[in-house]
Amino acid sequence: MTSGRLLLPAWLVVLAGCGASLDPKLVSAGRDAYLAEGCPACHGRQREGGSMGPDLRRVRRHWAADELADYLADPASHRQREARLQRLSRRYSAHMPAFATLPEERRAALAAYLLSR
Repeated sequence: MTSGRLLLPAWLVVLAGCGASLDPKLVSAGRDAYLAEGCPACHGRQREGGSMGPDLRRVRRHWAADELADYLADPASHRQREARLQRLSRRYSAHMPAFATLPEERRAALAAYLLSR
């Protein structure tokens, strides 16, 4: 692995082409994860955002599924590298927590939900 990127499971690679429709079961599992992990506290029940966290309804503009799942595992490292995330960090009162202990499949489902319409 000379590129420094992790090899991704096939189901996550398929998700990376998020222009295609996402598996409804995966999206549903992702919605369950969104609710169970407390995401609505900052981002709203319908992903509309609020004073603590940004609107997530148009996440597709900035992320591919594999990148988003990686971000969910370690938001702080992405924040250090990306000016857009640094600006968001200054704008909202809560910092995005890391979901590194969340199983990879659950993070991928959460990413699928966030990328769904």
